[in-house]
Amino acid sequence: MKRTMKLMSAVCAAAAALTVCAAMPLTASAEANTLKLTGDFNNDKVIGAEDAQSTLVLYAEAVAGISDGAVDEATEQLDIDMDGKVSAADAEYILHYYCQTLVGDKPLWAEIRSLSYADGTAFYGNEAREVYLKDENGDYVLDENGQFVKVWQEAQEAKLKGMYIEIGCASGAAGETVTVPVYLCGLPKLAGFQLLIQHDLPLELVEIKSNLEQHPQWTDFEDNEAILNPNFSENEGCVVAAQAHDITVQDGYVVAEYEYQIPEDAKTGDVYTISVAPYYTKFITSDCDDYQYTALSGAVRVADAK
Repeated sequence: MKRTMKLMSAVCAAAAALTVCAAMPLTASAEANTLKLTGDFNNDKVIGAEDAQSTLVLYAEAVAGISDGAVDEATEQLDIDMDGKVSAADAEYILHYYCQTLVGDKPLWAEIRSLSYADGTAFYGNEAREVYLKDENGDYVLDENGQFVKVWQEAQEAKLKGMYIEIGCASGAAGETVTVPVYLCGLPKLAGFQLLIQHDLPLELVEIKSNLEQHPQWTDFEDNEAILNPNFSENEGCVVAAQAHDITVQDGYVVAEYEYQIPEDAKTGDVYTISVAPYYTKFITSDCDDYQYTALSGAVRVADAK
């Protein structure tokens, strides 16, 4: 009962969060426009053999003493195993990813990387943030008007580790619509989430979809448990959902699909970055423990008309 009450509070908070989305920007910031995809050294938004070759060259320079091999701002997207260095193993991971795409697969970095998580998500950041106040039972506190009470909280680390949020990549001609999946990996159980995805202009978000309600462990409204089925806000690019018990999530699970319209005047080779908004996005269990996650950006690339 106590756990259900916690999730009821979480459901209410998730519903409130959907309305808060309206005040948040849908499009990525200028900083997000410069985001680099994992494994993409030449920043053409395609993971190719040349990226693996460039990684090997950097590794060879380190072996020859030309550089120390340490990851910096220019090479951070090549550090696949996240050990702080550009290595031959990183080149092998990138080549493996590329080879999977050649045979039509949709590889996930989370399945290739040897490390399961990275420390320090931007959701918690290094500064205090405004959060909803909870009482000693873990329930959200309401004021006399029935509104959630907010307080300032110092930065803290999430309890659960090992999660990836990975946005897929898609390509299409000018004027076409493309679908970009959002994958989850590394979280064995899930009871609720709030997800906000941003994109570059003038790419237009048309629709958000989720098959979460078809998950065999997801509760129907007919059950007497707290539940908020996936709610979407295409105007803000966000999805929220919560229920009173955990479901099992397999690696590579598609939690949502974002459909975008490519501008009519887009030119071949144009690239639009799609990224997670870490200041809003979080995933929780039925015990209201939240996951620390690594977020990997995706992109829509404009191709020639068929």
